[in-house]
Amino acid sequence: MDANYTKDEIKIRILVLLAIADKEFHESEDKMIKNILKEHQIESKNYDVIRDQVLNSPETFDEICASSLKQIKDSDEQQDLLKILFVLSMADYILHEDEIRFIELCAKEWGVYGDSFKEMIKDNNG
Repeated sequence: MDANYTKDEIKIRILVLLAIADKEFHESEDKMIKNILKEHQIESKNYDVIRDQVLNSPETFDEICASSLKQIKDSDEQQDLLKILFVLSMADYILHEDEIRFIELCAKEWGVYGDSFKEMIKDNNG
């Protein structure tokens, strides 16, 4: 992975990875990601380029995940991104197994376990 990505560009990569965790990328997911970027004030000028790089990467899904997740080092950013991932995963009101696994992979990589993960979900649901 190119180490010259900004934090916002890494976040975009991770959102796209969640969207393709089920091996498909739907137009509705594309729109939802764009809405999330805007809502969370994540710089999205390079979104289309980053999305296409992830979708057409010669790297495996696991390789892209590993290299992207390691770039988010701040625990507050990790928790914020986990909340955003959860929102995106619930966009179609169905939490798919592949999405759950991806969010669990993120949580494990970032050391967010058990009760703190459950609290984040509870906080998000109001």
